Amino acid sequence: METGVADFHVIEPKVKPDGGHSYIDVSRIPLYDEADRVVGLLVTYEDVTEKVLGKQEKAELEAQLRKAEKMEAIGTLAGGVAHDLNNILSGVVSYPQMLLLDLSEEDPFYKPLQNIRKSGERAAAVVHDLLSLARRAVENMESVDSLSTTHSGYEEIPPGDYAVIDVADSGTGINATDLGRIFEPFYTKKKMGRSGTGLGLAVVWGIVKDHRGFIDIRTQKNHGTTFSLYFPKSLV
Repeated sequence: METGVADFHVIEPKVKPDGGHSYIDVSRIPLYDEADRVVGLLVTYEDVTEKVLGKQEKAELEAQLRKAEKMEAIGTLAGGVAHDLNNILSGVVSYPQMLLLDLSEEDPFYKPLQNIRKSGERAAAVVHDLLSLARRAVENMESVDSLSTTHSGYEEIPPGDYAVIDVADSGTGINATDLGRIFEPFYTKKKMGRSGTGLGLAVVWGIVKDHRGFIDIRTQKNHGTTFSLYFPKSLV
């Protein structure tokens, strides 16, 4: 009796009684007699849970590394652009302000100059976000006494390595496509110029990263989203 080449090979996920997952490599090999007829099957099972989870963890780490490198490159570029824009906008904001000091509100040039100044201030706010994204706004890191600002209920906080801030909503949730891109600069589902620039979450990501923390997102369709910001209690 001889064995042939496996004609069936699959890795099956299994759910453990405790709710965990395992992975079983199943192979089916035909058995032949002297007349080359299939007379049976040899089925083998191998627990490959560690191997599968290892590959998944490696893939996730590589994806995180690529994302971090991408964000770093974008941040550097944004910082250079923001620096030049900042110099240009200083005149756009200050000169109208100086001219307005000599004009009354009834003057026909008053409102147009005011609109120029306000537009310049909005643009300056975007530049500030760009600088924050480039993390040039972070100059010095220092320890603070969180007890002075969070003394209410402090004794009820369980011990751990991180301080966590949860921000939740009861909206429609975030779909899988957007979830993978929400921290990218300028990525927004809103109309540019009216509802934001798409820099908000990118800036948040940069700030948390600067503090050696991380962000965990839990979202469910039509049940809302929760952002958990983890900050290490000690930077040492």
